[in-house]
Amino acid sequence: MIIATIAESLLHILLLTPVYFLAVRSGNYHADYRLIVYLVIACLLSNFLLAAFSFVIIFPGQQYNWIGNFAAFLFELFSCFIIPSISVKKFGLTSKINWRGSGKILLICILYFLIRFIFNYYISDDPFQFHPEAIAFQATLPGLQEELLFRGILLALLTRIFPYPDWKLLEVKFGWPVIITSILFGLAYGLTLPFHFDIFIFLRMTLEGFLLGLLVRKTRNVFSAVVYHNLLSLITIH
Repeated sequence: MIIATIAESLLHILLLTPVYFLAVRSGNYHADYRLIVYLVIACLLSNFLLAAFSFVIIFPGQQYNWIGNFAAFLFELFSCFIIPSISVKKFGLTSKINWRGSGKILLICILYFLIRFIFNYYISDDPFQFHPEAIAFQATLPGLQEELLFRGILLALLTRIFPYPDWKLLEVKFGWPVIITSILFGLAYGLTLPFHFDIFIFLRMTLEGFLLGLLVRKTRNVFSAVVYHNLLSLITIH
């Protein structure tokens, strides 16, 4: 399982090679491509910890990977303090949230949440039946671990590599870093080995990754994405 997880992470990164190439060709600046090494290490070690501790049981009837997610989160948090030439604030770890001009992206996030909520309500056999562990887990660790990796570490590293935003949507300036992390987020959910690709999950998670990326770009705080991520997770647990 650990080897398969590492292989999946490498595959996801390699599949984005054409996107990296497009980003490089479209840029007119000198990028520090050495930071890609940190990106690869962060992805591989985070997923390694997720898989390595996935078998640890801390209470009877456990259904979720508590220790694996927590270990990966601690590694990611530690990485934000030791990766050179990037301050902790650049990873979105700050107590300040920039809400100025964020009305449009917040509105779209709310509308998308409502659509997802209604959809999940109608496809669920019993939408009001929840498992206590599922609620506790989905309200905490998925957002913390995944957002610190994708919208914290990876987005910050890619922003250093491709620093200038090329587009603007919903009053948010964004560039290749948001595109790359969104696609990588979609691949993490939609493509698993041995080569099972769910196009619907890939597109949905890429869209969600894009919204989360815009949210972090606008608020300059990764915790805004953590909260939104966990809210989306909570409506899919029944």
